[in-house]
Formats: sequence, structure tokens, C-alpha cells
Amino acid sequence: MIAKDVFMVFQIQKKALARMEAGSRKYGSFSPSSDQRDLYSELEDELLDVMNYAAMQILKLRAMRERALTTDNSGNTLRPPRNQDP
Repeated sequence: MIAKDVFMVFQIQKKALARMEAGSRKYGSFSPSSDQRDLYSELEDELLDVMNYAAMQILKLRAMRERALTTDNSGNTLRPPRNQDP
């Protein structure tokens, strides 16, 4: 199991590296001493996007779970949906 987990982490790291390399091709190499971008603001914007994506994914998962709890494999209703907090 650990080998599979390590492989999955490695795949994520490879994707991050590929994005970094693509950014270097598009924007040039990063130089901490001369970079003029406001990385704090860029990071804040990206984190706010992540928060929104996470909230949307949670809502999708809740809807999927509710459908699974209220319908059978043929789509027949088993019980009325319960109310969920927003």
C-alpha cells in the first residue's frame, strides 16, 4: 500500500514540476533577487480559488452521497432526501 501511495505522491510532484517548467518557458526563469511580481497577492488569489473549488467539490460529493442514499441502482427513490445545512 505504501508503494502505491508513494507513486501517487510522485505523480503529483511530477505534475507540479511540469507546471513550474511550463511557467519558466512562458514567463522566464524565477530569480528571487530580481522578480518584481507581487507573489503574495498572486498566492492569495490562488488560495481563494482553491477554497472555491473545494466548496464546489464538497457540494458535488454531498449531492452524490445523497443520491446514493435515496435511490437504488435503478434510480428508484428509497427515501426522501434529508435537509442539509448550506
